[in-house]
Amino acid sequence: TRRNLTLVTKHNELVCHIQNQGYSVDDGLLGRLEENLFSKCAEHDVVIVSGSVPPGTPQRYLDGLLGRLNERKVKIILDVDPTLLRDIDGSAITLMKPNREELARMTGNNDATIPEIVAAAYSTIRSRYIVVSLGAEGAVWIDRAGRRYLHGKIDVMERLPSDAIGCGDAMIGACAIGFSRGDPEETILKMGLAAGYANLFMDGPGVFVLTDYSRGLDRAHVSSWEKI
Repeated sequence: TRRNLTLVTKHNELVCHIQNQGYSVDDGLLGRLEENLFSKCAEHDVVIVSGSVPPGTPQRYLDGLLGRLNERKVKIILDVDPTLLRDIDGSAITLMKPNREELARMTGNNDATIPEIVAAAYSTIRSRYIVVSLGAEGAVWIDRAGRRYLHGKIDVMERLPSDAIGCGDAMIGACAIGFSRGDPEETILKMGLAAGYANLFMDGPGVFVLTDYSRGLDRAHVSSWEKI
């Protein structure tokens, strides 16, 4: 839906994002997308659906795509504009990942505490699991069926770069790997935190090097389970 150019000063004092209008899609492009997707995904795979709905997409197309994926019995991770979530059957989704700002737009509460964030996510998002990214405060992992949550955070010992673009994408990628391996929820949360932390040290979004990821994994702390 857009083309992005990011300008960063040498020592990260200033970050400027320039966004131009992107491209529209048509039925032919969407058909090729689905043909490509469904020829590759199999039962128990993890599929990430993320980003914005581009111009030209039929109304409720996303809901239909998620339904067709659910019929394949794949695990679906969803990271989209929160205004779309009210129209989506959350029971088909394994994990949704709003950030604090997106959740605030849904609830109107910009200064929520962590228990308030958990309560708001639990009441507005219907997926099996929810992870809300909180920037420097880490993230909360919510198990809806168990009515419980974890709060995870990384102990930062250095001055971090200011550009956090792509950290959420890196977190989602790590969560997908965790789900594909069947890791415990605490482990998946730590992996997501470590990937987001590691992305801070790279110029490009959603990429990192193993040494930064390993350092983040070592420093990640997850609380005990709390009841909702």
